[in-house]
Amino acid sequence: MGRSALVGGGATGIGRAVAEHLVGSGHQVIITGRRGDVLEATAREIGAEPLVADVTAADPPAAVSDVDVLVLNAGGPAPGRILAVTDAQW
Repeated sequence: MGRSALVGGGATGIGRAVAEHLVGSGHQVIITGRRGDVLEATAREIGAEPLVADVTAADPPAAVSDVDVLVLNAGGPAPGRILAVTDAQW
C-alpha cells in the first residue's frame, strides 16, 4: 500500500494538479473542497477519494491526522476563522 495524502482545495487548479501527480506517484489521495459536485467529478477523473470539507474551518476534518502527506492548497481563512491543527494532528 502506498502512502496517503490529503489535498485541500484538490478539485481544481493547482490543487487538482498536485492531487493528480500524487495519485500518479502511487499515493492514496483524498481531495477536499466545499463544492461536492466539482469535487466528486474530479475524484472520479483522477482516481482520488472526495471529502466535502472546508479545511479553513476551526475544526479540520479528522482525515488530516490520518495521512502521510498534507497539502493545504485551499484559499486563506475567512475572517474570524483559522486552520487550527494541533501538534498531535501534524
